[in-house]
Amino acid sequence: MLSENNILKWQNWLLMGIAFLIPLLPRLVPILIMAFALLSFTAIIKGFRRVEVTEVGILMIGLYLLFLIGMFLTDNAERGWFNLEVKLSLVAFPISFIGYGYMDKRQYERILYVFLLGVVIAAIYCLGQSVYKVFFRNAKYFHFLSNRYSVIIHQSYFAMYLVFGTVILTYMEWPVFRRDKVGRTITTIVGILFLSISTILTGSKIGFIMWIVVICTITVYLIQELKHKWLPISMLMVLMSVAGAIIQTTPKLETRILKLIELNEGELARDVTGNIESTSARTVVYKSAWNVIKNQPWYGSGTGDYQDALDEEYLSKGYQNLFDRHLNAHNLFLQTWISIGIPGLMLIFSIFVVIFQHSFSTGERVYLAFSAVIALISLTESPFNVQAGVVFFSFFAMVFSRHTLPDT
Repeated sequence: MLSENNILKWQNWLLMGIAFLIPLLPRLVPILIMAFALLSFTAIIKGFRRVEVTEVGILMIGLYLLFLIGMFLTDNAERGWFNLEVKLSLVAFPISFIGYGYMDKRQYERILYVFLLGVVIAAIYCLGQSVYKVFFRNAKYFHFLSNRYSVIIHQSYFAMYLVFGTVILTYMEWPVFRRDKVGRTITTIVGILFLSISTILTGSKIGFIMWIVVICTITVYLIQELKHKWLPISMLMVLMSVAGAIIQTTPKLETRILKLIELNEGELARDVTGNIESTSARTVVYKSAWNVIKNQPWYGSGTGDYQDALDEEYLSKGYQNLFDRHLNAHNLFLQTWISIGIPGLMLIFSIFVVIFQHSFSTGERVYLAFSAVIALISLTESPFNVQAGVVFFSFFAMVFSRHTLPDT
């Protein structure tokens, strides 16, 4: 018998299951979403809950509908439908949450904890498979780096999960330094160190930037709240020293970071194979995307034609390597603008304005950190074009919006 309490209990378990599987087994997440949605509709039909959609949920649904309308402008229907399939979380999560209601603090923290647990297990697995390849299969050292390390999902998104996990761990164990719980303090610091090393091993440049921002912000908060200022400063120095040692002793990683720092505008750095280096490639991609935008209608190129428009621009400028790799805009705002024009761009901006406004007004630091990491990765990637990005965003956007609702 599905009573009100039973439905709520199973909904809570499913939410924790989704949070746990996002970084670990993302392919299983859609099954749990469907089960959660079924319980949500059951709760409404039985009169246990009323239909309720948050502001950010409405904007997400609106964005998805705009992409659906963009199919009428699309010549490449196959890519268009695939694009809609990838973005399905934008509408699936708001709809599945309509019969859930308010999320109390206990359930909210459980969801954060299990996501952190999933991230840690995923990082241990990635590290384990790298250790096996290097020490037992005599593979080269670079199997500890980049996509050879991050074997579950793309390294930039895994880096984002790791950085967000660092925020969650710090939030849950605040203050980090506790006189009365030395063992817990040591465990927390070791956890932060492990997540930090894992972030660096992903080789993600945007991940490295997010990590720097988060670690420095945590240090500032600790300096403000602790009597002994040397503790957080010492911790920052240790973390930076470890990061520097890892980067300096791995030429492949050092090269990536140096290219990020030293790249001059207009120069196209190339690797030993003659391919354009990734940071340089992004510079060319951004310029190409802007050229496409300047020459397209205000309503965009169409949901499925964004890549065709970019590929045509790559060929016209002689960027054969970028054409062969079919690189997207690597920027959420440019990507959306190319696909569904100015209306889509305005909706994307509206979503970010809402989540930042909510996070500031509620004072939820984890919510603010989530908003910041999503905004940062959106500058160098197109998170709504890959499941690792859009599922993470859609899920936590709804979790935070539900948690910050008044308890009625």
